[in-house]
Amino acid sequence: ETHAPSATPQQASEQRKHKLSWKLYVESEANALADAVPSWARVIFSTGEDLDVVPSRAGKGNALAFVLREVGADAATTLCCGDSGNDVLMLGLPDVRGCVVGNAAAELVSWFQALDDDARRRVFYDPSLRGATAILAAMKAFELLLEV
Repeated sequence: ETHAPSATPQQASEQRKHKLSWKLYVESEANALADAVPSWARVIFSTGEDLDVVPSRAGKGNALAFVLREVGADAATTLCCGDSGNDVLMLGLPDVRGCVVGNAAAELVSWFQALDDDARRRVFYDPSLRGATAILAAMKAFELLLEV
């Protein structure tokens, strides 16, 4: 059974040993595929067109958690920044500070808007601030910016 019949593989440079990537412009097909994959896989749909299938233990959230453990960093003094749906797992890590840039894709803005008040206190979002300007503002807001 094909859950995403309109998906087309992305170019070879986007394929990895543990990540398969497609272009897909039909969100309902991405949702159907996400519901159908086995428990060891995860579907990540972002920017309204990028679909990745990765192992369920992979992704930016688990990668960041691993790095924090390995280097002994404090999650509360770590800022991660994102602009699309593939950043949700990283931005959603407990205690990590987050920044959704003003030019973020709609799915990431929707994710931010759905956060409860407690979660919103640790994720910065100002739709008028784009890119590095938003990141600097987040660093100031969370008092992570060192004075030089």
